[in-house]
Amino acid sequence: MIQICIDENIDPRVAAGLQQQSIPVLTAQEAGLLGADDEAQLNHATAHSCLLLTHDTDFLKIADTLRQKSVTHPGIIYVRLRKYGIGTIIKKVAAIARENTPETVTNRVIYL
Repeated sequence: MIQICIDENIDPRVAAGLQQQSIPVLTAQEAGLLGADDEAQLNHATAHSCLLLTHDTDFLKIADTLRQKSVTHPGIIYVRLRKYGIGTIIKKVAAIARENTPETVTNRVIYL
């Protein structure tokens, strides 16, 4: 099972819902990263082998830049704002965490 790092802009109910489903979660707040820039968030996710959950489009640009430079990242789940409710996001992210390994998501951007 993959641990999920959640950036500060994701609704805290998502973290709580994932934890209720026994998905290991690390929030930006718990990591002391509130207000940290995107690269610090991604570096933290990399250091902890976490799949990063975000709705910040800047991470899509960062992932593309890293790909062009052949730099590895642990993977990103990008959630489109207002496309899904909290419950659906929890279910989809939990399925991704359960059905993948760190190796299968490395350098991937998974769109919800």
